[in-house]
Amino acid sequence: MKNEKDWLTSGLIFLGYRDLDIVKIANRVAHSFEALEEKVTSVRVLSDICALVATNDHVVRLAICEDIEIATLQNPAEFFLAVQIKSNRDETDGLGKEPLQIDAILAHSLTLLHWALSPDYVKWIGRTDILSSTDFIKATTQPDHQENMELENQLACPSRLASPSRAKALPEIEETADILQQRLLARQTVSNQDLASESDLRAIFQENYPTEATRIETVVETIKQSDLLRLSAWFLSFAVFLFCIPVGLALIIFNLIMGEDLRLSSQTAALTGTFVTFNVYGTTAQAMETLQHIVG
Repeated sequence: MKNEKDWLTSGLIFLGYRDLDIVKIANRVAHSFEALEEKVTSVRVLSDICALVATNDHVVRLAICEDIEIATLQNPAEFFLAVQIKSNRDETDGLGKEPLQIDAILAHSLTLLHWALSPDYVKWIGRTDILSSTDFIKATTQPDHQENMELENQLACPSRLASPSRAKALPEIEETADILQQRLLARQTVSNQDLASESDLRAIFQENYPTEATRIETVVETIKQSDLLRLSAWFLSFAVFLFCIPVGLALIIFNLIMGEDLRLSSQTAALTGTFVTFNVYGTTAQAMETLQHIVG
């Protein structure tokens, strides 16, 4: 392995605890190379905190460090995800496709990792000071040329100019706005459909709903029917009283105390008529024997 001076180091700073998976992080870096049309030759996970991602032109080393002192921070960082990159080509390599600049690839990989892991700060190449998460997002989404020049002055090393291809590798603001607008329109459409469904359901319940006049007519009709039913119950009670005084008297008292019960009056009249018939024809004893056989 070449000297440590050959590696360009940047990283993500986490002030609190984060569950960092080195395998997922390495795969995300590999995806960032594929997005730049760089062929990934290997993804090696050396340990739980270290991994290597290699292409034909570059090698990226990932390392998760704990309790790292940062010069511009008062307290040590809980975690520091170091992202180091170096060239994988020798000076004796033959002519071929011009490789992408190292700092451009590093910026693209850091952007994807920043989007996935949401760190608190970002450390750029060869700098003791750091960028906050908000400043890094603003720096990596500047479409204007003048603002890109300011970004290069902030991030580039004194002996190296930042790559102009970095902004091209990042998503455009207009594209992001269009996606958000489509999502808002889709959500509004779903909300309108829900409101329409609620209105239809409410209309079903309100259809033919009785008005005040209809309710009055219903109450009056119910009272009329109730009067006829009550009168029928009293007629049956007096009829039972004519055929069997004790039973009829008990039924009248019950109707006076508990209210008219047409069903009870009808059943009492039927039973009373049955036993009066048995008594007239002298079959009461035979009926009782038959009832005992059925019950017993």
